[in-house]
Amino acid sequence: MHIQPVETFDYPHSLGFVWEVICDYIGFSTYDASKLMGLAAYGNPQVFRREFQSIIRIGKEDYAVDPEAIAFNRPSRVE
Repeated sequence: MHIQPVETFDYPHSLGFVWEVICDYIGFSTYDASKLMGLAAYGNPQVFRREFQSIIRIGKEDYAVDPEAIAFNRPSRVE
């Protein structure tokens, strides 16, 4: 039995990566991204919809993450 990839995304075009960046921005570890994604289900999606739309560009068949919108090239915060 082999695992067959369904689809792949080039770095940084990953929703998981976006959650990692958001975690870092608000002061959590990037390893807490799954917790933040879970907590997001309890929030109001309308509150930050415009911000997410500026980060994620949705096409007809795929999406892309805007590296400038998530400050992809900025250094990590210093502890």
